[in-house]
Amino acid sequence: MPEIHNTEDLLEWLDLNHATRVRTQAASLDGPALGKYLNRPKFLKSVPEGHSIADMALAMDMGGFPYLSFWSEFRNEALGDIYLKPDLSTLCPDGQDPNLVNCIGDFVSVHGEPINVCPRGALKRLTAELAARGYSVKATFELEFFLFHDSYAEARIKGYRQLRPTRSSALQNIYHLRNAYHAKPFMDAALHRLEKLGIEWEAWSDEEGPGQVELNLAPSDPVTTAPFSLMVT
Repeated sequence: MPEIHNTEDLLEWLDLNHATRVRTQAASLDGPALGKYLNRPKFLKSVPEGHSIADMALAMDMGGFPYLSFWSEFRNEALGDIYLKPDLSTLCPDGQDPNLVNCIGDFVSVHGEPINVCPRGALKRLTAELAARGYSVKATFELEFFLFHDSYAEARIKGYRQLRPTRSSALQNIYHLRNAYHAKPFMDAALHRLEKLGIEWEAWSDEEGPGQVELNLAPSDPVTTAPFSLMVT
């Protein structure tokens, strides 16, 4: 994780990583990542308060249906804005676009106050409450997923059938190193992001299904570990 204490540190980090654009990210109530692509001047202007985002973003389901009856204390009397406040310790090179960096943030009010339904904010509050009671919290994940050579667009055209898994053997093996070799380019990119975020991983391997991969993360602080799903998207 970058150690950024002032504007000079931030400018130096952005220069070092050739950053001209920043993708901000935060989790919605249903899990998908929300955010914006900001040009560098706009991102710098948004620090530390954050940039605006419509409060409706936290009142819609995964299909984009607005729940106007859902009215938490953070909502405006009429539709209005909230802020997505960047956490500069989560700045991370994109890994594919050489001019893009990613930054995770928290949803706050336009006055900078925490929003009680912000998923990351809720996790911070929970760990803080447990720490006040003398408990420390660790979280880890065993992630299992399938990799295919087909792009998302190609998969949709095919109706998600007859996809081409990343494997060398048609056998239902496990820990097959030749199958893992075909998944390595993707895994290299994913692990690069993990390491940049300071999230420790322990192992990954080929699993039994065609194109299936298992990734094991090391137990760590849950607020640090939770961004993994956002940053590999």
